Amino acid sequence: MSKKHTFLLTCALIILTSLICIKYFNNSNTEKELYEINRSLERIEMQMRNTDNINVCLEARKTIQLIKKNIKGLMILEPNYNWLEIQEVLLELERKHCSIGSPKQ
Repeated sequence: MSKKHTFLLTCALIILTSLICIKYFNNSNTEKELYEINRSLERIEMQMRNTDNINVCLEARKTIQLIKKNIKGLMILEPNYNWLEIQEVLLELERKHCSIGSPKQ
């Protein structure tokens, strides 16, 4: 193999390795965010049982932002979930519970 071919092959391997690392780290971050979203949904459920309107409001806002920030990765990680519908439900919870407790935005 010539030096030119060796150089091109080395560059291709470096680029491929970089792309794989980027994909891995993005999925890893999305998995962390998915875990946090699931925890938030559990907290919202508990707070709704306790009629804790202010914390339902705040947790819904937080979860909405997490979904917005990670929507593409979430759709890949959990393709059977309708993330836009989940976000709409959270928006409705936010409207309902924030109007009752009125925490600062």
